[in-house]
Amino acid sequence: MSGRVTTRPRNPEPPPPHALLGVGVIVLSVIEGEEHVLLGRHRNGTFDLPGGKAEPGEALERAAARELLEETGLHTELDDVDVFALLVDDNRGVARLTAAALVREFRGEPTAQPGEPYENWAWTPLSNLPDGLFTPSGQVLRARWPHLPIDHPPTLQYAIRPADDL
Repeated sequence: MSGRVTTRPRNPEPPPPHALLGVGVIVLSVIEGEEHVLLGRHRNGTFDLPGGKAEPGEALERAAARELLEETGLHTELDDVDVFALLVDDNRGVARLTAAALVREFRGEPTAQPGEPYENWAWTPLSNLPDGLFTPSGQVLRARWPHLPIDHPPTLQYAIRPADDL
């Protein structure tokens, strides 16, 4: 083959949306020898990991760092974000793809941010997770720690990086 090969779309119109891509961010801290994760109380009553939708063309690590800053005020470097799994489930007939990410290094103190739907952020021990986790948050936590007793709808999990390597 000589030269470069080009690509082109079949149709000039964008395809109809049929999937949602987001990130769920585990922010880990060891407090008095026990692993804690950062959970926020959403205004609708669920407990969530930081995270949200990835923008078109946005790298998953960048989406995780951006959502973390927007929702909690915490800063992290892209090199400190490890995307370790892609989770696929059904959200009322729309494919939901959630990139599971882990952040160990960050700067700042987590606080509720103006304009964001979280009342507060708290370090929560893995041994004492609250009822009412947001479904993708529960799925992300189970992707990292399969032994956690979290019930959630079925999900397909594709390992990007073994959780034991994190």
